[in-house]
Amino acid sequence: MDTRTEDLERVTAFAEQLGLPFECIVGYWLDGGKFEFDKLLQKKSEMENLSSKIEVGYYAFAGGKFSKDPNAYPNLQGVVAWLNSNPDAPVGKRGLILMPDAMLKLWADKNCETGIDDEEDGQANTRSLIAYGKKHGISFPAAEWCYRYSQNGVKPGDGFLPAKKQLERIIANRDIINPALEKIGAQILKSWIWSSSEYSSNNYAWLVNANDGNVINYIKYYYYNVRCVIAF
Repeated sequence: MDTRTEDLERVTAFAEQLGLPFECIVGYWLDGGKFEFDKLLQKKSEMENLSSKIEVGYYAFAGGKFSKDPNAYPNLQGVVAWLNSNPDAPVGKRGLILMPDAMLKLWADKNCETGIDDEEDGQANTRSLIAYGKKHGISFPAAEWCYRYSQNGVKPGDGFLPAKKQLERIIANRDIINPALEKIGAQILKSWIWSSSEYSSNNYAWLVNANDGNVINYIKYYYYNVRCVIAF
């Protein structure tokens, strides 16, 4: 095996350990045609140390930074609203960041049965609703607002309307999240909030009450609160 092949295998292994795409590793750490493995190891250690310090209620910033101080870094994006209990969860499954904004939106502007009812994956639901809407000429205002969200380094397409169980988990942490939101002048979790999970009936979707965690299904063309999240 030549040196180039060995380098590629080693970099691929590092990329897997870091939970990052191979292209990301190459883009950041290729220097003069030579991979700097000591920097890769340092970055892995930094990521592991950072992950161990993140807690629900911490603030999230552009560039994957977190702090309990809302002024620690520029471009504050939101508040950590849920953390995966699995320390080995891959990137994108480690936790959810709640954006500081809230809007009143319809779930859908027409009667429809989409079959988009996953209760665990709001990101997949949101993207599916966008695609379904384009195909069938239906607007899904709640999902569309989340999908287009672009503040403080959040890119359009990163934000999504949380699925039913994701939203339930976030609301279960409301006693920690709300004080953190109030500290930055953001809108707290309150009243009924749309999830991205459709109910089995033709014209209903799931809502979760931020005041007490109760769950109901209700008519899609009513205005209720919408909260955007991103995954990390």
